[in-house]
Amino acid sequence: MKFRLHRWIQFVETVPKGRFLYSANAGHFIHRDDPELVLWGIKMALQSDAGRK
Repeated sequence: MKFRLHRWIQFVETVPKGRFLYSANAGHFIHRDDPELVLWGIKMALQSDAGRK
């Protein structure tokens, strides 16, 4: 698991404004398991997009 996390973090670091989010409380259905995290991610993406206009 550590190896997989490390690889994902390395990948995300190559993306401008990329973020790696990990939820210990969520599985494959993150929208059900941790909806607040999903909403936060959407808000961050919209704020980032609004700053480019």
